[in-house]
Amino acid sequence: MSKLPVVSSRDLIKYLVGKGFRYQHTKGSHHVYKLNNMLLTIPERREIGKGLLKAILEEAGISRAAGR
Repeated sequence: MSKLPVVSSRDLIKYLVGKGFRYQHTKGSHHVYKLNNMLLTIPERREIGKGLLKAILEEAGISRAAGR
């Protein structure tokens, strides 16, 4: 399995918008995006930790191989 890249919240949001997620709202430093009935909360950070990135991708139903 390939390693997860180091990404910023801005890069992750661009990727998720490309997958069809739409902006809902911001609360503090957390951005909420929606696809159908699925809500994802993305914290605003320069670097998203590998564990958090893995959890967000799993919640979104995106496999690590499809993330490339």
